[in-house]
Amino acid sequence: MCVCSRNFGLVINGVRTAAMVPYADMLNHYRPRETKWQFEDSRQAFTIISLRQIGSGGQIYDSYGQKCNHRFLLNYGFSVENNEEADGFNPNEVPLLFQLKNGDPLYQQKVDFWRKEGSLPVRRVRVCVGENENSRAMLQLLRIIEADKDDFYALTQSPGSSSRSLRDATFPLNEGNEMRAMELLQRMTQDYLSRYPTTYEEDVRRLTVRGSGELVQFTNERHAVIQIKGEKEVLLFLKDFADTTIEVLKMLHCDRTEYETSMDRIADSKHPIIAHYCSSTLGRLRTAI
Repeated sequence: MCVCSRNFGLVINGVRTAAMVPYADMLNHYRPRETKWQFEDSRQAFTIISLRQIGSGGQIYDSYGQKCNHRFLLNYGFSVENNEEADGFNPNEVPLLFQLKNGDPLYQQKVDFWRKEGSLPVRRVRVCVGENENSRAMLQLLRIIEADKDDFYALTQSPGSSSRSLRDATFPLNEGNEMRAMELLQRMTQDYLSRYPTTYEEDVRRLTVRGSGELVQFTNERHAVIQIKGEKEVLLFLKDFADTTIEVLKMLHCDRTEYETSMDRIADSKHPIIAHYCSSTLGRLRTAI
Protein backbone atom coordinates (compact mmCIF):
# COMPACT_ATOMS: atom_id res chain seq x y z
CA MET A 1 0.00 0.00 0.00
CA CYS A 2 2.93 2.37 0.64
CA VAL A 3 4.22 1.79 -2.89
CA CYS A 4 0.71 2.01 -4.38
CA SER A 5 -0.11 5.31 -2.68
CA ARG A 6 3.28 7.03 -2.47
CA ASN A 7 5.46 6.11 -5.44
CA PHE A 8 6.28 8.74 -8.06
CA GLY A 9 6.38 7.81 -11.76
CA LEU A 10 9.58 9.35 -13.11
CA VAL A 11 11.93 9.41 -16.08
CA ILE A 12 15.50 9.19 -14.77
CA ASN A 13 18.32 9.56 -17.30
CA GLY A 14 15.93 8.56 -20.06
CA VAL A 15 14.59 5.49 -18.26
CA ARG A 16 10.92 5.40 -17.23
CA THR A 17 10.66 4.10 -13.68
CA ALA A 18 9.11 4.78 -10.27
CA ALA A 19 10.65 5.89 -7.00
CA MET A 20 9.85 6.35 -3.34
CA VAL A 21 10.73 9.93 -2.34
CA PRO A 22 10.76 10.48 1.45
CA TYR A 23 9.35 13.84 2.62
CA ALA A 24 7.97 14.61 -0.85
CA ASP A 25 5.36 11.90 -0.23
CA MET A 26 4.13 13.75 2.86
CA LEU A 27 2.66 16.72 0.97
CA ASN A 28 -1.12 17.02 1.29
CA HIS A 29 -3.47 16.80 -1.70
CA TYR A 30 -5.04 19.81 -3.42
CA ARG A 31 -6.73 20.33 -6.80
CA PRO A 32 -6.16 22.13 -9.09
CA ARG A 33 -2.48 21.44 -8.67
CA GLU A 34 -0.21 24.18 -7.34
CA THR A 35 3.09 22.35 -7.87
CA LYS A 36 4.68 19.90 -10.28
CA TRP A 37 7.37 17.32 -9.60
CA GLN A 38 9.98 15.66 -11.77
CA PHE A 39 13.49 14.20 -11.80
CA GLU A 40 15.96 16.71 -13.26
CA ASP A 41 18.84 14.95 -14.97
CA SER A 42 20.98 18.09 -14.85
CA ARG A 43 20.74 18.14 -11.05
CA GLN A 44 20.42 14.40 -10.63
CA ALA A 45 17.67 15.22 -8.17
CA PHE A 46 13.93 15.00 -7.60
CA THR A 47 12.50 18.52 -7.65
CA ILE A 48 9.17 20.13 -6.85
CA ILE A 49 8.38 23.44 -8.57
CA SER A 50 5.59 25.83 -7.61
CA LEU A 51 3.08 26.82 -10.30
CA ARG A 52 1.87 29.89 -8.42
CA GLN A 53 3.06 32.28 -5.74
CA ILE A 54 3.24 30.58 -2.33
CA GLY A 55 3.69 32.96 0.58
CA SER A 56 6.19 32.55 3.37
CA GLY A 57 4.93 29.92 5.81
CA GLY A 58 2.29 28.71 3.38
CA GLN A 59 1.61 24.99 3.02
CA ILE A 60 3.00 23.32 -0.10
CA TYR A 61 0.51 20.95 -1.66
CA ASP A 62 0.81 18.16 -4.20
CA SER A 63 -1.95 16.93 -6.50
CA TYR A 64 -2.66 13.22 -6.08
CA GLY A 65 -4.43 13.36 -9.41
CA GLN A 66 -8.02 13.23 -10.63
CA LYS A 67 -9.45 10.29 -8.70
CA CYS A 68 -12.69 8.82 -7.43
CA ASN A 69 -13.16 9.10 -3.69
CA HIS A 70 -12.94 5.32 -3.34
CA ARG A 71 -9.29 5.61 -4.47
CA PHE A 72 -8.59 8.49 -2.13
CA LEU A 73 -10.13 6.59 0.78
CA LEU A 74 -8.44 3.26 0.01
CA ASN A 75 -4.97 4.60 -0.78
CA TYR A 76 -4.70 7.70 1.39
CA GLY A 77 -7.33 7.45 4.13
CA PHE A 78 -9.46 10.48 3.25
CA SER A 79 -12.30 11.55 0.97
CA VAL A 80 -12.73 14.91 -0.76
CA GLU A 81 -16.05 16.45 0.21
CA ASN A 82 -16.36 18.47 -3.01
CA ASN A 83 -14.46 16.23 -5.42
CA GLU A 84 -14.97 18.45 -8.45
CA GLU A 85 -12.48 19.52 -11.10
CA ALA A 86 -12.09 23.09 -12.36
CA ASP A 87 -14.26 22.27 -15.40
CA GLY A 88 -17.06 20.94 -13.17
CA PHE A 89 -16.38 17.24 -13.80
CA ASN A 90 -16.73 14.98 -10.76
CA PRO A 91 -14.62 11.77 -11.02
CA ASN A 92 -16.56 9.87 -8.34
CA GLU A 93 -17.68 6.46 -9.61
CA VAL A 94 -19.91 3.55 -8.67
CA PRO A 95 -19.11 -0.07 -9.70
CA LEU A 96 -21.92 -1.77 -11.63
CA LEU A 97 -21.98 -5.51 -12.24
CA PHE A 98 -23.31 -6.60 -15.64
CA GLN A 99 -24.04 -10.26 -16.32
CA LEU A 100 -25.75 -12.22 -19.04
CA LYS A 101 -28.97 -14.00 -18.09
CA ASN A 102 -28.53 -17.76 -17.61
CA GLY A 103 -31.98 -18.47 -19.04
CA ASP A 104 -31.34 -16.44 -22.19
CA PRO A 105 -31.59 -18.79 -25.25
CA LEU A 106 -28.78 -16.70 -26.78
CA TYR A 107 -26.60 -17.02 -23.67
CA GLN A 108 -23.69 -18.93 -25.25
CA GLN A 109 -23.72 -16.82 -28.40
CA LYS A 110 -23.59 -13.67 -26.33
CA VAL A 111 -20.77 -15.10 -24.20
CA ASP A 112 -18.78 -15.74 -27.39
CA PHE A 113 -19.58 -12.24 -28.62
CA TRP A 114 -18.41 -10.64 -25.35
CA ARG A 115 -15.20 -12.68 -25.44
CA LYS A 116 -14.15 -10.94 -28.64
CA GLU A 117 -12.98 -8.16 -26.36
CA GLY A 118 -11.85 -10.42 -23.53
CA SER A 119 -15.07 -10.00 -21.57
CA LEU A 120 -16.44 -12.83 -19.44
CA PRO A 121 -20.18 -13.48 -18.94
CA VAL A 122 -19.86 -11.13 -15.96
CA ARG A 123 -18.24 -7.73 -16.23
CA ARG A 124 -17.85 -4.93 -13.67
CA VAL A 125 -17.73 -1.34 -14.92
CA ARG A 126 -17.00 1.75 -12.85
CA VAL A 127 -19.34 4.53 -14.02
CA CYS A 128 -19.30 8.25 -13.21
CA VAL A 129 -21.51 11.21 -14.13
CA GLY A 130 -19.94 11.76 -17.52
CA GLU A 131 -19.54 10.63 -21.09
CA ASN A 132 -16.48 8.41 -21.40
CA GLU A 133 -15.35 4.92 -22.36
CA ASN A 134 -16.93 3.36 -19.26
CA SER A 135 -20.31 5.03 -19.76
CA ARG A 136 -20.31 3.83 -23.37
CA ALA A 137 -19.39 0.31 -22.23
CA MET A 138 -22.30 0.38 -19.79
CA LEU A 139 -24.78 1.13 -22.59
CA GLN A 140 -23.20 -1.45 -24.90
CA LEU A 141 -23.49 -4.19 -22.27
CA LEU A 142 -27.09 -3.28 -21.44
CA ARG A 143 -28.07 -3.50 -25.11
CA ILE A 144 -26.41 -6.87 -25.63
CA ILE A 145 -27.91 -8.31 -22.43
CA GLU A 146 -31.40 -7.28 -23.59
CA ALA A 147 -30.93 -8.15 -27.28
CA ASP A 148 -33.55 -10.59 -28.61
CA LYS A 149 -33.01 -12.96 -31.52
CA ASP A 150 -33.71 -10.31 -34.17
CA ASP A 151 -31.51 -7.71 -32.47
CA PHE A 152 -28.63 -10.11 -32.10
CA TYR A 153 -28.97 -11.42 -35.66
CA ALA A 154 -28.89 -7.89 -37.07
CA LEU A 155 -25.79 -7.16 -35.01
CA THR A 156 -23.83 -10.33 -35.70
CA GLN A 157 -25.13 -11.98 -38.88
CA SER A 158 -25.70 -9.12 -41.28
CA PRO A 159 -23.23 -8.53 -44.15
CA GLY A 160 -19.84 -7.38 -42.93
CA SER A 161 -20.54 -8.44 -39.37
CA SER A 162 -17.66 -10.90 -38.94
CA SER A 163 -15.62 -8.30 -37.08
CA ARG A 164 -18.50 -6.94 -35.00
CA SER A 165 -17.84 -6.26 -31.32
CA LEU A 166 -19.40 -4.48 -28.34
CA ARG A 167 -18.50 -1.16 -29.97
CA ASP A 168 -21.16 -1.82 -32.59
CA ALA A 169 -23.75 -1.45 -29.84
CA THR A 170 -22.55 2.06 -28.99
CA PHE A 171 -25.80 3.48 -30.35
CA PRO A 172 -29.35 2.14 -29.85
CA LEU A 173 -30.06 -0.99 -31.88
CA ASN A 174 -33.73 -0.11 -32.15
CA GLU A 175 -36.57 1.37 -30.12
CA GLY A 176 -37.60 -1.88 -28.36
CA ASN A 177 -34.07 -2.91 -27.41
CA GLU A 178 -33.30 0.55 -26.02
CA MET A 179 -36.47 0.46 -23.92
CA ARG A 180 -35.54 -2.92 -22.41
CA ALA A 181 -31.95 -1.76 -21.81
CA MET A 182 -33.14 1.35 -19.95
CA GLU A 183 -35.65 -0.67 -17.92
CA LEU A 184 -32.78 -2.95 -16.87
CA LEU A 185 -30.66 0.06 -15.88
CA GLN A 186 -33.64 1.42 -13.98
CA ARG A 187 -34.01 -1.84 -12.01
CA MET A 188 -30.26 -2.05 -11.36
CA THR A 189 -30.01 1.45 -9.92
CA GLN A 190 -33.08 0.95 -7.74
CA ASP A 191 -31.63 -2.32 -6.45
CA TYR A 192 -28.22 -0.79 -5.71
CA LEU A 193 -29.75 2.20 -3.90
CA SER A 194 -31.95 -0.08 -1.78
CA ARG A 195 -28.89 -1.92 -0.40
CA TYR A 196 -27.46 1.08 1.44
CA PRO A 197 -28.48 1.33 5.12
CA THR A 198 -29.07 5.09 4.73
CA THR A 199 -30.56 7.28 2.02
CA TYR A 200 -28.75 9.98 0.07
CA GLU A 201 -30.80 12.63 1.90
CA GLU A 202 -29.75 11.20 5.27
CA ASP A 203 -26.09 11.31 4.24
CA VAL A 204 -26.42 14.93 3.15
CA ARG A 205 -28.00 15.81 6.49
CA ARG A 206 -25.28 14.03 8.49
CA LEU A 207 -22.56 15.84 6.55
CA THR A 208 -24.31 19.21 6.86
CA VAL A 209 -24.88 19.20 10.62
CA ARG A 210 -21.94 20.91 12.30
CA GLY A 211 -20.97 20.68 15.95
CA SER A 212 -23.43 17.91 16.78
CA GLY A 213 -20.71 15.30 17.20
CA GLU A 214 -22.50 13.02 14.72
CA LEU A 215 -19.75 13.12 12.08
CA VAL A 216 -16.63 14.77 13.42
CA GLN A 217 -14.42 16.50 10.86
CA PHE A 218 -11.56 14.34 9.47
CA THR A 219 -12.78 11.13 11.13
CA ASN A 220 -12.85 7.79 9.29
CA GLU A 221 -16.65 7.66 9.57
CA ARG A 222 -17.08 11.07 7.98
CA HIS A 223 -14.73 10.20 5.13
CA ALA A 224 -16.64 6.93 4.57
CA VAL A 225 -19.98 8.74 4.41
CA ILE A 226 -18.53 11.24 1.91
CA GLN A 227 -17.39 8.37 -0.31
CA ILE A 228 -20.73 6.52 -0.10
CA LYS A 229 -22.65 9.74 -0.77
CA GLY A 230 -20.62 10.11 -3.98
CA GLU A 231 -21.65 6.63 -5.12
CA LYS A 232 -25.31 7.44 -4.51
CA GLU A 233 -25.03 10.67 -6.52
CA VAL A 234 -23.88 8.62 -9.52
CA LEU A 235 -26.65 6.05 -9.02
CA LEU A 236 -29.30 8.78 -8.76
CA PHE A 237 -27.97 10.32 -11.96
CA LEU A 238 -28.13 6.93 -13.74
CA LYS A 239 -31.67 6.35 -12.45
CA ASP A 240 -32.73 9.76 -13.75
CA PHE A 241 -30.98 8.95 -17.03
CA ALA A 242 -32.97 5.71 -17.36
CA ASP A 243 -36.26 7.29 -16.22
CA THR A 244 -35.95 10.19 -18.65
CA THR A 245 -34.87 7.99 -21.55
CA ILE A 246 -37.87 5.70 -20.99
CA GLU A 247 -40.13 8.76 -20.93
CA VAL A 248 -38.73 9.99 -24.26
CA LEU A 249 -38.91 6.53 -25.87
CA LYS A 250 -42.62 6.44 -25.07
CA MET A 251 -43.05 9.77 -26.87
CA LEU A 252 -41.21 8.90 -30.09
CA HIS A 253 -44.52 8.41 -31.93
CA CYS A 254 -46.18 11.58 -30.54
CA ASP A 255 -46.96 14.50 -32.82
CA ARG A 256 -44.20 17.02 -33.41
CA THR A 257 -45.55 19.77 -31.13
CA GLU A 258 -45.99 17.50 -28.11
CA TYR A 259 -42.59 15.91 -28.67
CA GLU A 260 -40.73 19.22 -29.01
CA THR A 261 -42.47 20.67 -25.95
CA SER A 262 -41.33 17.69 -23.89
CA MET A 263 -37.78 17.97 -25.23
CA ASP A 264 -37.66 21.66 -24.31
CA ARG A 265 -38.74 20.77 -20.77
CA ILE A 266 -36.04 18.10 -20.51
CA ALA A 267 -33.40 20.52 -21.84
CA ASP A 268 -34.35 23.03 -19.12
CA SER A 269 -34.68 20.64 -16.18
CA LYS A 270 -32.29 17.71 -16.67
CA HIS A 271 -28.53 17.24 -16.48
CA PRO A 272 -26.90 18.35 -19.78
CA ILE A 273 -25.69 14.79 -20.46
CA ILE A 274 -29.23 13.44 -20.15
CA ALA A 275 -30.71 16.25 -22.23
CA HIS A 276 -28.13 15.79 -24.99
CA TYR A 277 -28.64 12.02 -25.08
CA CYS A 278 -32.39 12.41 -25.42
CA SER A 279 -32.21 15.06 -28.15
CA SER A 280 -29.32 13.60 -30.13
CA THR A 281 -29.14 9.83 -29.69
CA LEU A 282 -32.85 9.18 -29.21
CA GLY A 283 -33.61 11.78 -31.86
CA ARG A 284 -32.06 9.39 -34.38
CA LEU A 285 -34.65 6.77 -33.44
CA ARG A 286 -37.48 9.23 -33.98
CA THR A 287 -36.06 10.23 -37.35
CA ALA A 288 -35.97 6.57 -38.39
CA ILE A 289 -39.66 6.04 -37.58
